[in-house]
Amino acid sequence: MPVPENSSKNAAVAKFALIIVCLGSIIGPLGMASVNIAIPDLAADLQANAKMVSWLPTLFILSSVIFMLPAGKLADNYGRKRIYAYGLALNAFSSFMCGLGSSIEWILFWRFVQGAAASMIFGTGVAIITSVTPSNKRGAALGITAACIYVGLTIAPAVGGWLTELWGWRSVFFFQVPIVLALLLLIKMRLTGEWKNDEKTKYDWWGTGIFALFSATLVYGLSILPNNLGWGMLGVSAINPI
Repeated sequence: MPVPENSSKNAAVAKFALIIVCLGSIIGPLGMASVNIAIPDLAADLQANAKMVSWLPTLFILSSVIFMLPAGKLADNYGRKRIYAYGLALNAFSSFMCGLGSSIEWILFWRFVQGAAASMIFGTGVAIITSVTPSNKRGAALGITAACIYVGLTIAPAVGGWLTELWGWRSVFFFQVPIVLALLLLIKMRLTGEWKNDEKTKYDWWGTGIFALFSATLVYGLSILPNNLGWGMLGVSAINPI
């Protein structure tokens, strides 16, 4: 019995969406973790102390946590593919700006932006998969996507070390840019359709602000313990009304 054209088209979209999301799931963790290998060279070149460079991974993760929920909400209202693509573009731009950095403060700022971009990628990638994949194949698709995240994390130290050794610490940021641009071109040319809620729902700015305050005070408070300000920050996060 021939497969209906609609079914065949949906299957093709689901398959290509899985490829796109898997590639994004590798690039994100790869870009995040490979930078850790370049930190000693970066610190020496920019004359940054250990306290400052320790914020490179922390700010990335903190920003990802803060913006994960807002990114998911925006994706539901304005389109999951759109927010995913915007996240990739912002990731490429912020990586490029990090590579141009002449001070540790500059890189820390763009690292925070890069974390926000990562939240747009991870916060919508899984949603795209669940939107286009039939329920009987959804578990396998989500499992493959999760595996790709760990592939990125696994190869990151080797890639980061290789790039730093050959072309210096800036290349750890620059190498992501052409890969992401190629991925954006694939999305534009091949990933048809958009997935979002039928009706836009109200955005909870108050809740977003509270969650951001909780995350920031918790992480910053822990980072400066046993300073009294650190205990105060932890107290603010503990009484957060969420």
